[in-house]
Parts: sequence; structure tokens; C-alpha cells
Amino acid sequence: MQENRMNQSSTGLLRMTDDDRPFSKDLEDLFSTLTVSLMPLSAHRVRFTKVDYTFLSEDAIRNLGSLKFSQSNRMPNPKDPSRIITTTTTTTFSMSKDMGRDERDSAGVKIASERRINGGLYHNTFTGKAGIDWLMENSTTIDWREAIEVAGLFVQHNLIEQVLRDQELSSLFSDSKLFQSSKGALYRLTPRGKALISSNSLSRSASQNKGEVASQHYSTKDSNTHRLDKILTEPTLRLLFRENLQEMHCEENLSFYLEVDEFIRSCKAATRDLQQSSDTASSDKAKELLALSYGIYNAYLAPGSPRELNIHHQLRRSLASRMTKASAEDNTITDVLHEVTSLFEDAQSAVFKLMTSDSVPKFLQNPKYGYQVANAGLHY
Repeated sequence: MQENRMNQSSTGLLRMTDDDRPFSKDLEDLFSTLTVSLMPLSAHRVRFTKVDYTFLSEDAIRNLGSLKFSQSNRMPNPKDPSRIITTTTTTTFSMSKDMGRDERDSAGVKIASERRINGGLYHNTFTGKAGIDWLMENSTTIDWREAIEVAGLFVQHNLIEQVLRDQELSSLFSDSKLFQSSKGALYRLTPRGKALISSNSLSRSASQNKGEVASQHYSTKDSNTHRLDKILTEPTLRLLFRENLQEMHCEENLSFYLEVDEFIRSCKAATRDLQQSSDTASSDKAKELLALSYGIYNAYLAPGSPRELNIHHQLRRSLASRMTKASAEDNTITDVLHEVTSLFEDAQSAVFKLMTSDSVPKFLQNPKYGYQVANAGLHY
């Protein structure tokens, strides 16, 4: 039995719903690929406890920078059952280290200026539960018991103090802990804790001011947007950039960008010609461009297309709605071309941003192209 092989590759970004939640299928693929990349799982020590079958967060963050998920399907050739067709799909997930780390800009635990409880008035306090929730959400603690131990250290080192004890919790658990993780326990910052926060805030402000001053020494020419513009306009750099994209399995981004760039220029010229003259030649040119738009859409933007791009679902929906409608309907061909061109420009802009944030840094940091990058003045 003979076997034919087909391969296709794509670069995947998590698609988001209207309420900014990731698509379940994309999230599951990303999770399963990450898990496989971390195998075999081993034992790690978390403070005083050894936990089996675990992985380090730094390993996960590093692996999230470049994950590849391959899936092969074998099926009989419908035209010739004696032949087997094997289709291998490789999806590359890529994100920056900061995105993989999911760093949060958190101001800290929400502190109430006043609380009235059982006739008592308490100022500038937070609950034990709020403190534990914040630690679980914004630190590397992986278990609520560990978070309680950390909060207990804050009490032990006189950074926070308890102002109201949860008596009900105390009666249930005879072993007294330094920190109670309930809503009924209230805590506040100590003078030492406030001084430490003030000191750190001043340090951060000084660092930010230094960063703002330093940034003034760099012009917009140092941005990745400028770098990509230069790469796209210089044939040699563009060729090397395409080669690098091929290695990262996302060449379709550049191909789409360049094809749409040419298409948009032709559309604008054809629209001007139609506005000035409605002769047969101008009308035929517009119809050719409209037909070309369907070719681009079916190659890059339609669901399941051979070189499908990962664009925002709302933009994809708008494109599908426009492209599946009758060509003219109640509109003139000029109006249709204008609408299609506008949607293509939005898709092109999304792909450009993706290349500036992900592909350009990887290209510039690839030692294989170090000489050409340095000569072009594109290095960081």
C-alpha cells in the first residue's frame, strides 16, 4: 500500500471571545502541548513539603516561548483506496516571556478605610481572606496552606498585625496560627510595613523616571515598527526574513501582508479610475480585483483555509459576512471593493502587529543573520 504525505503549518495565537475569554479548543491545545513539553514530571520541594509529579514555573515560562504541536491523520485516498493519505499539521504557539509569566500590575490588597463590626470601628483594614486571595493570585504560591504560612511571616516580622480575631474559627481549630484566612479576621499594616511600602514606592518612582529620561535618547527609528518597515522595503532583508519565518512555520504572515499590500494599491487605483470614468476597461479591472479578493480570502482568511491566519474572531466574522454575500447586491462594485479593501487593511494591520511583536525580535536575535542585521543597523 502506497502512502502520500501532506504537511501544513501554522502559527497559533489564542483566539478570544467577545468577553475576552480564550476559545476552549485553543486553550486545550496549548495546555496539552505545554504539558508534553514538560515531561517527564518529577518531584520538587515546596518549602517544607516534597510534591511529586510537578514542574517549575520558570520551565513552563521558557517552554511557552516556542511550542510545537503536531498531529497526524491517516485515511484512505477517496479516489484510490489502495493508497493512504497522511496529513500532518504542525501548529507553533509563540508568546513573549512576560506574557507567559502573566505578570500582573496589582496595587495590592483592597483596604477598607472604615469597617463597623459588632459596634466596633476599624480603620484601614483588610480581611484575612482578601490577603490569602491576593497571595494566591499575585505570587508563586500554589497552595492555600503555603499562602497562610507566607502571611504568617508577615505577622511574625511585624509588617502586618491582627486587629480583630475570628473567634468562631479559633473555636473550631485549637492550634493557634499567626494568620487567620477568614473574612472574620481583620488585619492592618504596621508602621514598619508602611515604611517599607513607602521606601519601595520611592525606589520604583526613581527607576521609572530614569527609564523615561533614558527613553528620550531613542527615536522612533529604534522601534520594531521601523525595523519591519525597513525589512519589507529592502529585498535582501526581506528574503532573509522570509527564510526565518519559514523556519518558525509562519511564512504565511509575510506572504499575506505582501499580497494584500499589492491588492490594496490596485484597488485604490481602480476605484479612482471608476470614479473618473465608467468605461468597460475600468469596470472589468474592478471585477478582476473583486475576484482576486476571493482568492486571497480563501487562501488565508476563510475558516479551514490552507494558510489560515490567526486573526481576531470579530474581524474574521466581518470578512466572512462580506465575502459570502452576493458581489454587488444593492451596492455598486465600487462600494463593494471599498468595503473589502477596508476589511483587508484591518487584517493586514493585525498581521503587521503580530510580526513586529513576535517575528522581528526573533529574526534580529538569530545569530544566523547577525552580519546582515548589523550592516543594516537593525540590531537592538
